[in-house]
Order: sequence, then structure tokens, then C-alpha cells
Amino acid sequence: TSIAQEMNKLYLSYNYGASTNGYIYDITSFSATPTQIYTTASSVNAVSNLAIGPRSATDNTQIFTMSATEAGSAIYQRPYGGGFAATGNTQIAATGGSTSNPKDGIVYAISRNKELLKVQPNSVNLGAITGDSFFTNGVVSTDSFFDDLQNMYAIVIYNSNLYLYRINITTRVATRVVQINGTYPSEVQGLAYLNGKFYIANGTTESYWSWFLTYYRNTVYVYEVTPSTGASFLKTSYLLTNDQSANYSENLDLASSQLYIPTKADLQVTKTTSNSSPNIGSTIDYTIKVKNAGAINEINAVVNDLLPSGLAYTSHTTTTGTYNNTTGIWNIGSLPNNSVEQTLTIKARVDGQNAIVNTAKIS
Repeated sequence: TSIAQEMNKLYLSYNYGASTNGYIYDITSFSATPTQIYTTASSVNAVSNLAIGPRSATDNTQIFTMSATEAGSAIYQRPYGGGFAATGNTQIAATGGSTSNPKDGIVYAISRNKELLKVQPNSVNLGAITGDSFFTNGVVSTDSFFDDLQNMYAIVIYNSNLYLYRINITTRVATRVVQINGTYPSEVQGLAYLNGKFYIANGTTESYWSWFLTYYRNTVYVYEVTPSTGASFLKTSYLLTNDQSANYSENLDLASSQLYIPTKADLQVTKTTSNSSPNIGSTIDYTIKVKNAGAINEINAVVNDLLPSGLAYTSHTTTTGTYNNTTGIWNIGSLPNNSVEQTLTIKARVDGQNAIVNTAKIS
């Protein structure tokens, strides 16, 4: 029961200033005051990167993993209910967050240079992550969460817009999933998934005067996002520091130990011909129709329909996207859920006598 409770919670780590303690809060209920569960000594105040997950694939004991953001920072672990201890590993590159794979307990991170890092049980730079132009030219949040297919998810900020990306940890390829819309922060410091939603955290520091003294007010804002649509709103905020300390930046992160099970687009394709028994030399039409019957939008729909031997391409028309008759690839692009069908019509001349099999596949 204890392990189940730990897996169904959302945690916020927070530290303000170089010599102050770090704190871990349980914010699952989003109550007005977060529940503080741990205070770290100043020697282990590195809570900028926080992850929680099983000790291993065969031991579901929940373990907190934490570190500072810079390369060379010591990595600490703490079993739920136990004490903090250095692992002997250090951050191999600068990163703004870490996440534990809930299936096997391996802790990963994304570097500021868009590299995939293994943090625990050993520190390894697995190589550069590649993606589209938004990913390449944008800023990656570096914090992330996992789905049930061993993919990581991270936020990319491009032209002041936020996009959720899915990252295959084997191929290190990032794919854009959805654009965040509604109310969302300009920066992302924490990212975690819990109970069908994912959460973004960002902190601000404001100064004000009171009785001729300068005070600093530090607030953490938490936003809730629906993964299938990207709809975001401000869920809650916490005033965690309000004093005369120096104007330090806030170190914070979010963590949970749940797998995201994504809702998928349901892409359907049908194909018909104008003449199923054509004569040699005649021209026939192939009509390919595609629709998205799923619950979420598809941003990169592709159909492959390369004419086989016995058919000679003459022309085509499309209602959207582009078709390359040499490769047979119809790049549709965005295909919103429950939208109208999109159509590709290919005209071809029959040049052969043998039976012709022509299929279309969608991905």
C-alpha cells in the first residue's frame, strides 16, 4: 500500500540560495499549502533535478534521485522514508531536470545541448537527440516524463510557443506531439505526469519594499495540461520564500512515478479504383481517402502508395499535402481528429497483362 501511495503522488522540490536547505513537498492534493515531507541538509541541497521511481525492474521500492543542474554535480538518492546518500556518480552534462523510468528505475535526463543522458545507475551520455526544425532551433525544457512504450516526453519552446515532444530513447529521435495552448509559462523548470494530466512548474522572484527594506517574494506556479489537446491552465501557486535574503534564483523540479499511456490517433485509409478489370492502354483512377477517427490530432500523417509494375503514372490530385509519384509518398501533414476525409486521386495507364495489386499504407 505504501508503494502504491508513493507512485500516485506528485512531488515538488525547492531550494532558494546556495547555502539554504532543500525541500521536497507532496503537492498531489494541490492544497493551498504544500505538504513538506523532506528537508535536505545544506550539504545535499541539490534538488534542482528530482526524480522518483523503482529501485530496479525487480524491486519496486520507490527511490528519490536528486542533483544540482551543472556538470560534475554529485547525485544523491533516498529511499522513501530513508536517508539521503551520495551514489558516487556525478552529472555528466548540465541539465535542468531528470526522470526515472517507472518500468526499470533507470534515471534519464536531457542535457542543455539536447543530448540524452543516463544518470543512474551509471552516468552515460547516450548521444544527440534529433528532431524537426522546431526541436532543432527551439529550447528544450530538459525535464521529462515516460510513457508505457519507453518513450520520454519533453517540452520545447520555439518562437514563444510550447510544444510537447515524444523522444524514442533507442533512436534518440524527437517527434512533435501537440502544441500547448491556453495559459502556460514562458519557461519550464519542472515537468511530470500524474493521473491523466501532465504538470509544468515555473518559479518567479519579485522584489518589493516594506519599511525601507527590500524583500524578495518567490512563487512557484503549477500548470495542468491535457496531453491529447495541449489545453493548459494555472492549477495552483505556492509562495515558498518571502524574506530579506539575497536575490537568488529558485531551484525547483517536479517528479512522479507514473507511466503516461497516450491516447493515439486512429488513422484510417480506404482505396477504390474506377475500373477493376481494365484493358491494356486504358487509364484508371485510384482514389485513396484518409481520415482520423481517433481522440487526438495527428501532426504528421503519411500515406505510401507506389504504383506497381504494369501501371504507368500519368497525373494526380490531392485535397491536401503533396504526393511524390517517384517514391509513392503522400505527405499529408496535420490531420485533426474527426475532421473531413482527405483524398488523393492517382491516374495511371495500364501497360501490362498480369494481375495488378496496388495497396496504400498509412503511418
